[in-house]
Amino acid sequence: MSYQAGQFQPAIRVADLLQHITQMKCGQGYGFKEEYEGLTEGQAAPWETAKKDENRNKNRYGNIIAYDHTRVRLQLLDGDPHSDYMNANYIDVSMRQRRREGNGLLLFIIMSYFHYRSLLRYNQTLHRA
Repeated sequence: MSYQAGQFQPAIRVADLLQHITQMKCGQGYGFKEEYEGLTEGQAAPWETAKKDENRNKNRYGNIIAYDHTRVRLQLLDGDPHSDYMNANYIDVSMRQRRREGNGLLLFIIMSYFHYRSLLRYNQTLHRA
């Protein structure tokens, strides 16, 4: 099965996930390398806030930037007009959009679950403070 750049991979049933990962690791089909190389590189949306001088040091890596339209906005701290920035974006993991004809969850959702849990933990910490 081969995919062209920019084309989404079809859903993978949870029951088939182990087999899919095994095939990808063994180089059968298109493999992880080919799938990775098919990802779009570069800026896909505006990231003006992340590029501001006062926010550059908040980006752990210079090539991983938060897009403006989906960035996590923090509550402003008194006296610091730039305190609402952190290098994080919200990820759409809605089940309705990630299902295709009853084929089950996409691998993306399974992998994103752990990132989602981290955001939930972060959110709980903010509310306790």
